[in-house]
Amino acid sequence: MASGRAPSLVAWTVLVAGVVSSGLVFVHQTSRSVASLAAGLAISALAFGLLWSLTGTRRRSLALAERMAESRRRSEERYRRVVDASTDGLYLFDADTKRIVDSNAALQRIVGYTAEELIDRPIYDIIAHEKASVDANLQRVLKTPPFVVGERQYRRKDGSTVAVEIGTNLLKEGERTLVVTVVHDISERRSLEERLRQSQKMEAIGRLAGGVAHDFNNVLTAILGYAELLETGSRDEEVRRNAEEIRKAADRAAALTRQLLAFSRRQVLQPKVFNLNSVIPEMDTMLRRILREDIRLVVSLDPELGPVRADPGQLQQVLLNLAVNARDAMPEGGELRIVTRNVVLSERSLAGIPRVEPGPYVRLDVSDTGLGMDPEVQAHAFEPFFTTKERGGGTGLGLSMVYGTVKQSGGYITVASEVGRGTSFQIHLPRVEGQPEMISGASPRPIPRGGSETILLVEDEGSVRNLARAALAKAGYTVLAASGAEEALTIARGHRGPIHLLLSDMVLPGLSGRRLAQELVTFRPETAILFMSGYPDGALAEGGSPETAAGFLQKPFTPETLGRRVRKTIDAAGRKTASPPS
Repeated sequence: MASGRAPSLVAWTVLVAGVVSSGLVFVHQTSRSVASLAAGLAISALAFGLLWSLTGTRRRSLALAERMAESRRRSEERYRRVVDASTDGLYLFDADTKRIVDSNAALQRIVGYTAEELIDRPIYDIIAHEKASVDANLQRVLKTPPFVVGERQYRRKDGSTVAVEIGTNLLKEGERTLVVTVVHDISERRSLEERLRQSQKMEAIGRLAGGVAHDFNNVLTAILGYAELLETGSRDEEVRRNAEEIRKAADRAAALTRQLLAFSRRQVLQPKVFNLNSVIPEMDTMLRRILREDIRLVVSLDPELGPVRADPGQLQQVLLNLAVNARDAMPEGGELRIVTRNVVLSERSLAGIPRVEPGPYVRLDVSDTGLGMDPEVQAHAFEPFFTTKERGGGTGLGLSMVYGTVKQSGGYITVASEVGRGTSFQIHLPRVEGQPEMISGASPRPIPRGGSETILLVEDEGSVRNLARAALAKAGYTVLAASGAEEALTIARGHRGPIHLLLSDMVLPGLSGRRLAQELVTFRPETAILFMSGYPDGALAEGGSPETAAGFLQKPFTPETLGRRVRKTIDAAGRKTASPPS
């Protein structure tokens, strides 16, 4: 403003000086010409007007320049705020020196450097690729801007890498060419994609494992059954000993198939509403027996823990497997910690975990201070037959069984581990309403094995069909055997007497066992139904435990197990028939 006032002062000075000088001339002139005085005053006024005009123009020019400078400053501030508010990283570097000129806050977060640290830093410090590859891409940018580089790896200050997508363009700044680079962090997306791929892979392996277990269970049923018949029917001691060894080996194989079925989430569960806190103390003695003396067991149970709905026996097996896994990971001793707590999971916390609903959960943590696992081992930890133990040290099915049981119970399991710092498994099971049921370990009372009823046996596997027919006939039953559903329906229509029980495999060529049962009861409504399978998908599709529905017998089974289940099913159907209508 001082510069604006100075010209005005000069104009007034010129005007006053003109008037005074004109007056002095007028006084000293002898003629005191009025014309001379008027001319002087006119000249002074003209000079004053010219100077005043020039002063106003300059004042307006200066004000305009100040407004333009303020507008430019605000625009630059607005640009900086917009750039820093971007979730994508942005930086500029000199195309000749390949050094960074400017960067935004997002880029600084991605690479872990401050703004000051990035200024004048070579771009090779933050791009985790060979210099030749970086230079080749730069040449493409200079030739055909804008240029999308695509997915790259950037290097953080701590040495780690992050997956990003890159887009570039050019910006001229006088004689200098700047490369504008937009950096989009895709590490979270890559993590979600990897979780999805892992989930799909586990699902595919589970289907394969379930199919293998189904076929293997048919074979084991025959091996176990005939071994038991030899063992109980022979008087030769050597034959009986050999049969016993065959049965023991088949039992071990059957345990493997049960673990495969657990992993594939196709095992038969007996879910109950119960509190985890009531199950864990019961296992205290067993857990301390399998742990060595140099391993300390620490248990912390939330007294306000909510109930869950799952199979208590299978969850005990889950805990046992995790404890064994922890023991083997602590060859020099350590601590095994078991903790329960209530948690509430949000959609955000479940991001990337398929088919798990947000809400209240019960969390079970099983942690050790052992050797830990690197990321590669963690990625395969739940896969069947994957093990880091020495040959003969394990089957590689323990953790896969844990994974399958937890998933089949409606929950999910995660693992966190670091080499040298131990491993922690977190199991989340949905919290439910209702009173916990009593969990009893008492054995059921013996059920008579024999009978004189008629049984329609349907099994497409010849060895299993022959075994079941021989075992049931030996127990006194009349057996009508068929290898498929159509043959069974023909036999049922032609048989003159009653058929007390349909004993059918669930997976048959043509009509399934379930469809066969539906057809049969239309003209033989009194017939009880007992399904059998090594792959109980159909039964589980009905919801709950198949044993509480039509009746279900899991393969492999022994003649004794078959006789008990057949007797139980026939007797239960007889009681329903004898009951008066309500």
